[in-house]
Amino acid sequence: LNHLSTRTGRVLRSVSITAPNAEQGQLFLEGLPLSPGEHAVQCFRGVPMTLEFQPTTGWEFAGWKGLDTDGPIETQDLSRAKNIRPVVRSLGL
Repeated sequence: LNHLSTRTGRVLRSVSITAPNAEQGQLFLEGLPLSPGEHAVQCFRGVPMTLEFQPTTGWEFAGWKGLDTDGPIETQDLSRAKNIRPVVRSLGL
């Protein structure tokens, strides 16, 4: 990735993405599921990536911490963020 950064002139940044536990739902980065916990993800500045959160039954998506958006599927330059996680809340079922 460092070689690509140098050759393309794109700044490479590490972003922390935290996926919730499996009972709350599944977080996807570029269509690939992330296991629960914190992930250090390398991003090129100016290159959009897609994050998607799919809540499980009994939970709902309530927004993003670390992103200025509120949809469960977002495509944007994640390199501008530092720490990202979906905010979920229980429906009390």
